[in-house]
Amino acid sequence: MLKTMVQWIDDLLRNPRFLTGLFVVNVIGSIYGYYWYWGQLSSTPKYFWIFVPDSPLSTTLFAIVLLSVFLGRKLRLLPFLASAFLIKYGFWAVLINLQLLWIGESFTLMNLMLALSHLGMALEGIIYYPGQRIAFGEAASLTVILLFQDFMDYGLGLHPYLFNTAQYVFAQNGALMLTGLLIGFIWYHYFFPITKKSFFYLNIKKRNFD
Repeated sequence: MLKTMVQWIDDLLRNPRFLTGLFVVNVIGSIYGYYWYWGQLSSTPKYFWIFVPDSPLSTTLFAIVLLSVFLGRKLRLLPFLASAFLIKYGFWAVLINLQLLWIGESFTLMNLMLALSHLGMALEGIIYYPGQRIAFGEAASLTVILLFQDFMDYGLGLHPYLFNTAQYVFAQNGALMLTGLLIGFIWYHYFFPITKKSFFYLNIKKRNFD
């Protein structure tokens, strides 16, 4: 029974229709995310815009990777980057919203929805993490990008607006912790290649996504 259920979930997560629905959800979520960040973007120099909307950028990258699957094109660095961003900013947003309960701030329905939607982001990143071997250059590039993002967010102050200024230290430490964990996993993946294929790339050439 359990084996049958696992197989059903496995097939569902790689089903072309399910992936199409996931693509639509991520596109819509990205559009809404950029709208959410518009106030911060409008007060930020345009040459820094790409560093501001962390979550919608993550879902946009994932949507691009999904599109590459539909087109039968296997990318290298971008799937790793999309998964890393989804995991990092997904869990970060969950922590930031839940911290409101800890500091005694109002936790609204909006905070609950944000926490749940970003948890979904993080799970996307975990489930669809690429199963192929990661090259040294890719691991090094991901390390630099993740660290540079933190520098831009907390070195130059481009981090997403917080609900309360008292959250700053928690937000910074949370981001650095997630970056550290991801970098550790990325290099573990490099030195000890993952043998299990991800849902995402298991039979990419054999499946028909039309």
